[in-house]
Amino acid sequence: ADGTLYFLSVVFSILIIGNLHSVQHPRRTVGMTASDLADALLMLPTILVCSIPYAVLSRTSALAFWLLLYILAGLMLWAVWSVPNTARAIRRERERLCQTE
Repeated sequence: ADGTLYFLSVVFSILIIGNLHSVQHPRRTVGMTASDLADALLMLPTILVCSIPYAVLSRTSALAFWLLLYILAGLMLWAVWSVPNTARAIRRERERLCQTE
């Protein structure tokens, strides 16, 4: 149960950040590159920062209610704001995003 709560408390933040990153820095090549390693290393501190709400709000059962609200807010922000805005950005900048280097 704790693992599920942790996963849900970080996954929507990571998805939002990933959506923003994928539009700002599209991958134009197939396979592993040095930039993929750099992106993975930069994701580690991002995950640590996104874990702070879980670390704070999962301490007691009284705070678990606020953690559930945080998870719901993350889900809503991702579904209502991030996904539509990412789709609009991809549609608007499709030519730039699809160019090869």
